[in-house]
Amino acid sequence: MNSSLIDFLAGCTGGIAQVMVGQPFDIVKVRMQAAAQDLYKNAWDCFRKIVALEGGLSALWKGTLPPLLGVGAAVSLQFGVNEQTKMLAQTFTGQPELNISYLFVCGAIAGLANSLVSIPVEHTRIRMQIQGGKNLSAIQCVRNISQSYGIGGLYKGAIPTLWRESIVMGIYFSMYEWITRQM
Repeated sequence: MNSSLIDFLAGCTGGIAQVMVGQPFDIVKVRMQAAAQDLYKNAWDCFRKIVALEGGLSALWKGTLPPLLGVGAAVSLQFGVNEQTKMLAQTFTGQPELNISYLFVCGAIAGLANSLVSIPVEHTRIRMQIQGGKNLSAIQCVRNISQSYGIGGLYKGAIPTLWRESIVMGIYFSMYEWITRQM
């Protein structure tokens, strides 16, 4: 098995675990952010109300499908772009080992590429999480967003996400490389 396939499978597995474990915390966070001021007393109250009023524990995983479907594409795109930009930078500089600045730029470009997938996935996930007692599917949710705002509506909020992903992935990839070199 080649290393790109192993990286892709490892990234997908880690991403799926991250989504499944983090989703109940994420839905509570999103609900508390989007709710009227006095709807929830605290995070525990929000958790209990979601479970009690929206169909049991499974309600805590509303909006899980878009990130589960998108995580493989996003991770493979992110890691693939990072590796390709590193190879281009090595060719450009003539240096087999890039300095931290180049590694940051390569990671930032990977974060921008990742955003092409993650922005519509996150938008759909959040819309599904705040729908309350309704149970729209991911497809229905995407259709509603597109009908209300056009297909570009899926990228609503893109600029802050592009900034976040480029900076975070620049730091992530450059620090990962720096730490592995130190070991």
